[in-house]
Amino acid sequence: KRYLQSQNIHSRAFTKSPLLIERLESGKKFSPFRLISVIHRKLQQKIEKHFLSSDLGSLSSQGAILEALLLGDRARMNPSDTQSLQKSGIFHIIAISGAHIAIISFFVFSLLKLFRISTRHSYLLVIGFILFYAILVEGRASVVRATIMSLAFLLGKLIWRNVNLINTISIAAFILLVHNPFNLFDSGFQLTFAATLFIILFFPIIIKYLPRFPLRISELLAISLSAQLGVMPIMANTFNRVTFSSLILNFVAVPLTALIMAAGFIFFLLSFASASLAQLLAKGIKILIDLLIASSHFFDQPRFFSYRIPSPHLLTIIGYFVFLCLLLLPSKFKRQKLAFSLCFLAFFA
Repeated sequence: KRYLQSQNIHSRAFTKSPLLIERLESGKKFSPFRLISVIHRKLQQKIEKHFLSSDLGSLSSQGAILEALLLGDRARMNPSDTQSLQKSGIFHIIAISGAHIAIISFFVFSLLKLFRISTRHSYLLVIGFILFYAILVEGRASVVRATIMSLAFLLGKLIWRNVNLINTISIAAFILLVHNPFNLFDSGFQLTFAATLFIILFFPIIIKYLPRFPLRISELLAISLSAQLGVMPIMANTFNRVTFSSLILNFVAVPLTALIMAAGFIFFLLSFASASLAQLLAKGIKILIDLLIASSHFFDQPRFFSYRIPSPHLLTIIGYFVFLCLLLLPSKFKRQKLAFSLCFLAFFA
């Protein structure tokens, strides 16, 4: 019932036949949302055309993953692919969120830079594209949160040139909860805000203690660790699973996802211009997606990296977050950090 309320469904009814349902009103014949919905379906058809399965002409597993990554539709994903991604802890790369919006923004910025468009005008064009994309993928909490944060960040850069990330995530949460207070009890809402908040809070601290590796490996590890700290109790409580493999698999999954998304957007452009070139690129995308799925099976054998546990007690979850956040405070007494660290490790264990 609580989940349905988070989806704005507050009551249910049954009917013996659809013939008993009367349509009272039709939508507007011409509207921006209808136009974007038509574009969404056209893009789906392009994926269906070039990513067909040999099984009765249905969408292939690679096509379903590409559809999920680019258009946010996960309904046609193979259950075995979904399970392997969840078990390995990298399912977050499929759910469109901040990382995807960042990849898209970088992709659009790079294109605009090629055409020598000024930074200020580029911000405005990226804002417009992000809004269009959020409507195109009919966003969940993670999409809306990432969109609002991105818009607040870009508008802040345009107006003040300086942005506080805590303010942007607070604005996103406030807007979502005013729109639907039951979002607070939705696991998707909890996970996306916990991951983002803890990246903002703990990334600057963790990165200080990591050695400098090439190819931004240090930054990626710090982001993964920060996000894991925020979502682990929620994952354990909601899905009864603790996963550590994602800390390593993110090094493969995140760059692969960026490559697949960039190639996917180029594929969309080519599919309207040249079917043969689009088909050629589709073959390359299939290889990349196969590599992504293969990487999710890398830690299937060692049980330590992903295992099931009972739901932790509420007091355990509260203690975990309280002592983790207390580590952010400046030292006021001798061995304060050590005391809080030991308490946190107890609740973590």
